[in-house]
Amino acid sequence: MTDIAVLGAGAFGTALAVTLARDGRKVALWSRNSEVANEMATTRMSGPRLPGIALPPSIHPTDRLESITAPTVLLAVPMASLPALIAQPALATPTAFVACMKGIDPDTHRTASAIIGAARPDAKVAVLTGPSFAMDIAAGLPTALTLACTDDEIGARLQDQLATSTLRLYRTTDVTGAEFGGAAKNVVALAAGVSAVAVTAIAQDKFPSKTIEVITHAGAGGGTDVNSRMMMLRGRRVLKADMIVVNKRGGNGAAAMNYFKTRPADGHTIMT
Repeated sequence: MTDIAVLGAGAFGTALAVTLARDGRKVALWSRNSEVANEMATTRMSGPRLPGIALPPSIHPTDRLESITAPTVLLAVPMASLPALIAQPALATPTAFVACMKGIDPDTHRTASAIIGAARPDAKVAVLTGPSFAMDIAAGLPTALTLACTDDEIGARLQDQLATSTLRLYRTTDVTGAEFGGAAKNVVALAAGVSAVAVTAIAQDKFPSKTIEVITHAGAGGGTDVNSRMMMLRGRRVLKADMIVVNKRGGNGAAAMNYFKTRPADGHTIMT
């Protein structure tokens, strides 16, 4: 029996599996593509997304969802793929699911923790997020991530289980804040790039403070979905606008909150 399962054999999921296995954990690494799983099992290499990274012996690649029996399951699939995956009858409910994707579901406007909690109410849910690069994690470079879980006891157990000699986890109970921060960061980065070439220095100076203000207001709205945040923003005289979709597949900031594309309301502009 494996200690941990990672669902999603992309760059980030594979990198997590590699660092965990190097520290002695037995890890099941699931890929929905049987060819990818078979190639990993045969070559013991991670593939083109993490070139040159060998898979430790304690990683077991598989494409059989029914074989996943680990008590802790890390979900490292694109956000748009999460609802269908978590609803699969072949996937047993573990003690804890850890969401490792960023973004807001483009169809339901819910966060990953909300989607998992609704589909698997008997499982504890945590979120692993933070500014990191998959290649750095896989290469063994020192990396720090945020582990968010509303159950502090479960969070402490997961922190101990998932931290490695090169991966440090900082724990918080603010799951929604961690998810919204992860979803917003790519949108903020794009907007920062635009502001960097703004015509006036005033526009450049205003961007950071207004960005923090908007995210803070959104995070104070309560609840676990984008619509509850929108109610908070409407209270600040901001109209709901179309979602920004950074990645059409729904991953890494897809539909990552429309706070940065809001239209003026009642003469008030939230960002200029």
